Amino acid sequence: MAEISGDDMWAMAKVLREKCTVQALNVSQCKLLSSDPAACATQSEEAQRCLTVVHAAALSSCNDTYTAYRDCLVEKRGIFSKCRDVEAKFKECAQAKIKTS
Repeated sequence: MAEISGDDMWAMAKVLREKCTVQALNVSQCKLLSSDPAACATQSEEAQRCLTVVHAAALSSCNDTYTAYRDCLVEKRGIFSKCRDVEAKFKECAQAKIKTS
C-alpha cells in the first residue's frame, strides 16, 4: 500500500468527501456519543479503509489525471482556481471509475 501524503489528501479532498462521507460521519457520531476512543475503533477503521480504497483507485484507475491534478496543486501552492482544468479531468475519471464498495 502506498503511503498517503498531505499532497495526496489535498488532491483527493473532494473525491473523499463524495466517496467517504458516511464513514466519516459514523466516526464523528461515535465520538460524540462516547468519550472512550476505543469505542470508535471499528468506525475509524472503516473510514481509513475508505480513504485507502479511494487512494488506491486514484492511483490505479485515474493515475494520469490524478497525478496531474495533485502536481498542479503543489506547483500552484494549493490555489484550486489555477488547476480547474485538470481537476475536471480527475473528477470525471473518479466519478466513473472509483468505487468504495
